[in-house]
Amino acid sequence: MYWKVIAAVVAAAAGAIAVYEVTRLPPPERPSIRLNHVGISVADMDQAIDFYTKKMGYRLAFAIPNAPGQPRAVYLQVNRETFVELLEATPQRPPGFVHVGFEVDDMEATSARLKKANVKLAQPRVGRTKATVAEVEVPDGVNVELLQFGPDSMQRKAIDSWPR
Repeated sequence: MYWKVIAAVVAAAAGAIAVYEVTRLPPPERPSIRLNHVGISVADMDQAIDFYTKKMGYRLAFAIPNAPGQPRAVYLQVNRETFVELLEATPQRPPGFVHVGFEVDDMEATSARLKKANVKLAQPRVGRTKATVAEVEVPDGVNVELLQFGPDSMQRKAIDSWPR
């Protein structure tokens, strides 16, 4: 009978030690490339904003100022670091999926690593949101952007203002 009690105590102690050891582990490293947003072209911007804010519950993070010849764009915040970018449809960009954006910590290092792996990407530039952006050529024609957010970028300001 005592052997069952001793076995239970040993098992409980081993479980407690395992939990303690796991909680002592350092947090996992943040990946150097992370999903940040999905770009969607919409026929009716006001209707789309209404849908994503009122029905889906996303927060209106910011609107990108109109530049001459550029359609209006709006970022909706799904969670702290994930957005839906709505872009007004144009004849060249009909309604639907447009692109996916990935945040990088270091555009220069990421670009160098990708180029070394024979990935074609555009020269990084500062975009309308004040983020550094580089378009990546990927198989199957999916449009991919890499973005690095400096302190003045609209995305960084929205991320930093997200309630914790």
